[in-house]
Amino acid sequence: MNRKQKVAVKRTQKAGNVVSREYEVLCLLRGAPNVVNLVDFFYSLDSKERIIQNTVMEFCDCSLEDKLRKAEKNKQALNMIHIKHYCWQIFNGLKHMHAQKISHRDLKPENILIKAPEGLQQSASEVDPLQCEVKICDLGAAKVLDPKNLNTPYVVSRYYRAPELILGSHYYDCSIDIWATGCILFELIARTPLFPGDAEGLQILEQAQIKGMPNERELEELKKICEQPVMQLL
Repeated sequence: MNRKQKVAVKRTQKAGNVVSREYEVLCLLRGAPNVVNLVDFFYSLDSKERIIQNTVMEFCDCSLEDKLRKAEKNKQALNMIHIKHYCWQIFNGLKHMHAQKISHRDLKPENILIKAPEGLQQSASEVDPLQCEVKICDLGAAKVLDPKNLNTPYVVSRYYRAPELILGSHYYDCSIDIWATGCILFELIARTPLFPGDAEGLQILEQAQIKGMPNERELEELKKICEQPVMQLL
């Protein structure tokens, strides 16, 4: 590691005898474009003698959430060229993740970082966005999805949660990240969430108001991954 390199350190208490899944996923994605890069990993003890996992990653000082807050504060729309630039890089990062069957499972604006070019003293918020690089971060919920295994549906922040997750499916795939990215794209354009439900039930209603109820083909697909009692509600 370059000792002059500015880094971010995520400290979490070690649980059991296994290394964190986030570290394992970051190792699989080391060097992948548009995904935050793992720099180092080590253990330490806190003041109560508990083992702490220290995950060292490249430093980024700005996120899409910051961009949205600034745009809302100034009552000014984000430049469409910049939005395309951000979204292309998000999808590029997801392409490399999904090629290894890795689903992020918690995509939202605050988990999309923006990094200024190396060597500049300015922060990413001050640099031309077209010169900046997008980095998908916070892989704490990320997982290599195996279609043979059950996966918890209690992932992804509510506004960005795909319908199959709200319906409790254990058999979803990496497409839940594409849904979340679509929600992020809308939010960048409109400066407001696409599906701002206050609860699970309201969230599915928000989606139905905009997308409409599932058609016959979509219902057949949902039957393959959702429990029968849930499908009867539709």
